[in-house]
Amino acid sequence: MLTRNRKTTFFLFLFLLQLICLFNLTSINDDTEPSNSIIDMMEADLSHIDDATESIAVTLDTYDQNKGEKLDDQTGNSVTDQTTNNVGENEANASDIGDPNIGNKSRAETENKKEVEEEPAGTTKDKAEAKVTAKTTAKKAAEEGAVTKAKFNTKEKVEEEAGNKAKVGAKVKVVIETEFKKRAMGLRLTPLEGEIKVFYNLFTKDANEEERVQLIVDEQLSYLDPGVHNLEITSIGYRLPSIPNAFIRKHFTKGQEALTLHSLWEYCKSHDDTDTKVVYLHSKGSYHDTKPNAKLRAFLTQGALSKECSNLPDICNVCSSRMSPLPHPHTPGNMWLARCDYVAKLVDPNAKEEGKLHISFNIDDWQKGFGRYFFEHWIHSHPSVMPCDLYPGKEYTWEYKNIPDANFSMDLQMAPRFDINVYKKWAKGNEGTSVRHRMRNYVKLYNITTLDDSWWGWKSLNGKKMNSSIVIK
Repeated sequence: MLTRNRKTTFFLFLFLLQLICLFNLTSINDDTEPSNSIIDMMEADLSHIDDATESIAVTLDTYDQNKGEKLDDQTGNSVTDQTTNNVGENEANASDIGDPNIGNKSRAETENKKEVEEEPAGTTKDKAEAKVTAKTTAKKAAEEGAVTKAKFNTKEKVEEEAGNKAKVGAKVKVVIETEFKKRAMGLRLTPLEGEIKVFYNLFTKDANEEERVQLIVDEQLSYLDPGVHNLEITSIGYRLPSIPNAFIRKHFTKGQEALTLHSLWEYCKSHDDTDTKVVYLHSKGSYHDTKPNAKLRAFLTQGALSKECSNLPDICNVCSSRMSPLPHPHTPGNMWLARCDYVAKLVDPNAKEEGKLHISFNIDDWQKGFGRYFFEHWIHSHPSVMPCDLYPGKEYTWEYKNIPDANFSMDLQMAPRFDINVYKKWAKGNEGTSVRHRMRNYVKLYNITTLDDSWWGWKSLNGKKMNSSIVIK
């Protein structure tokens, strides 16, 4: 509004100026005749004034146009609202006066308005769908992240378990190597109850078996108590390079358990007293690599090197994880601790190889303890044996079924601790269930024909005792 007032005032000023000039010219015509030069100058001045007026007018129009566009941008919504109101008023008026043209126009504008109003609804729907899609994508990403995390955690757990297992193996190896070094340097600790010599029969087929057999050695020797046990190894087959010479009693390129058992027997013959004890171990599974062999090896090694066996009571002279009277008296798997005064009574383990035993012992018979089964029967082969065992459960008696774990609860008792029927395996027959069966071997091995009251079999086998001799049913 102010701009238009200024423009009007300006034009009035110019108009008055032109009137004054014309008035002057008229005055001049009335008095004197003006010169042409003066008139020309005045016309030029008027021409310049007209040009300036047009230029100023154009400038003012441009200014008004720019300012109007800016005001339209700022007040667009107001204009739209006003337009909408006007349309509504027109529709009302058209309805009141009954003008069909105006009514049609109003209806068209109303439909356009509805389309305009419906557009935000569509946009809202699109936004909702986009939101759902975003949530679904986020959920899927979260699930994939959870699966990835679970896989990573599982992998971490497996790696951790493998690492822990490797650490345990490394720790065992360090303990063994440390003990080897101590023994090699002559550092011997005071035994808890007299030194117990451990005779270890180690067999390795060839260099290809080195790593596997070394793990067996590490496992078994990890049960050693440095303050109680004194290790001596008889090596057969391939010599493991990791074992120091100080622990190798002798190496043989071939041979059987008799080599180690003979060394143990000789030691006890020269230490024939009840306080001297020995342990026999062998690398079970080094020749036949099976899970039952591995499980039985751990079960037997743990028992033979246990404190329960090391501190053997007077009622026992042989101790092992399990003693079975059937099918012949033996410790299944053949690892045990024994007193030397008892071992000294036994037949030389080399007697079979030297042909000094009854001919029947040359034939393999697992039921009678003949042939290659003789070494398993050997430690319980004399009638003066007083066996004890550690495993309290009835589910394992002998063979390979239901072998207990190595870390079993130990309960030392005289053996056999169960009724003879617990040890029977009906498919194997009745071998070993009578006194007659036992007497047969006693005669062949030791030429013993009578049994005194202390014999372990009186309370478990079928037979009657009379005047320190046996009566066969």
